[in-house]
Amino acid sequence: MSLEKFKELFQGRTDAYGVYDPEIYTTGYNTIHAPLTLDHYRKHLAGELSLGVIPITKDNKCSVGIIDDDYQHKNKTYDYNKLLQKISLLELPVSVFKSKTGGAHIVVYFDGYYPAVDVRHILKKLAYQLCEGKFDLFPRQDEVPADSYGSFINLPYHNQNTRVLLNSEGKELSFDEAMLYAST
Repeated sequence: MSLEKFKELFQGRTDAYGVYDPEIYTTGYNTIHAPLTLDHYRKHLAGELSLGVIPITKDNKCSVGIIDDDYQHKNKTYDYNKLLQKISLLELPVSVFKSKTGGAHIVVYFDGYYPAVDVRHILKKLAYQLCEGKFDLFPRQDEVPADSYGSFINLPYHNQNTRVLLNSEGKELSFDEAMLYAST
């Protein structure tokens, strides 16, 4: 059940996905133009593949939005407690995952699919309240041109133990705990 829940929480395009592998790709990142399957999520959780999803669909809608707050923290430790305190004070309905580079992925789950332009508008408002420096939004674009796929974001719980979800007190949650916590 947890695998299906993970896929449900992080969905988007089904005809493409991203992979992070610096040993294979020059930049470390590559978009694969092939169907995204449940097996890709399984391989990600098993540590066999570092999977990224493209949250914007072909019809420019999203069911998840992510603020990538990594940029200003390259040479210092990210203050997750400060971020969690802001979220608590503002009573924001977001989840915070540690990112691959030591920053935070601030995730908003929606109750259905909404236009990417509206999702990005909401994410910008949240980011201005929560982030202290430069941030990136996923989806990265309001609309994806017909000849493009959009940008992907790396998923949490690679090998089930990295890029973990933090609860409101800052405790790192196991994968199974996270699947329950993110649902509430």
